[in-house]
Amino acid sequence: MLIEPLKAFLFGEIQKVDIHCRCEIVGRRLHERVSADLGRVRRSVPVSMLPAGDVDYALVHYTAGLLRPAHADVMVFEARTA
Repeated sequence: MLIEPLKAFLFGEIQKVDIHCRCEIVGRRLHERVSADLGRVRRSVPVSMLPAGDVDYALVHYTAGLLRPAHADVMVFEARTA
């Protein structure tokens, strides 16, 4: 489809995904789902699992586009309260 390369040129595209998760089983499941979903829409994207402290989150890194600089978005899965 022509629209995806144009969007990537203008706004950047996903470069990599880092999943920070305390529970290894949950992290593996998230890794599998994210890898499969990204694989359906575009070329393979590296998805890594990393340890987390008090918060489970994913960090999505984007490349630079013509209209947007390189950046990263954070999605928090669960916040722990003391």
